[in-house]
Amino acid sequence: MPESIPCPRCGEYTLVRSRSRNTAERLFKRILPARTYRCRECRWRGWLSNRRLRHRKPLARELLFYLIVILISLIAALILKNTF
Repeated sequence: MPESIPCPRCGEYTLVRSRSRNTAERLFKRILPARTYRCRECRWRGWLSNRRLRHRKPLARELLFYLIVILISLIAALILKNTF
């Protein structure tokens, strides 16, 4: 699953889960909805939230979708208001 999202640093799709290095990371892993990952390409290592992994749609595309829905609703409301 993590290989389906790009690395935050280099953009390659080579992320793999990384083990906790110390007690603090193990504690954070239990508390936070995030896990550590490492990029095989650029060796970046960091935390990514589980939410980001589940929702692979880019945020801009999702926001554009909702904007279009709102605009269509407003246009429909104006048309209906003028017809009655």
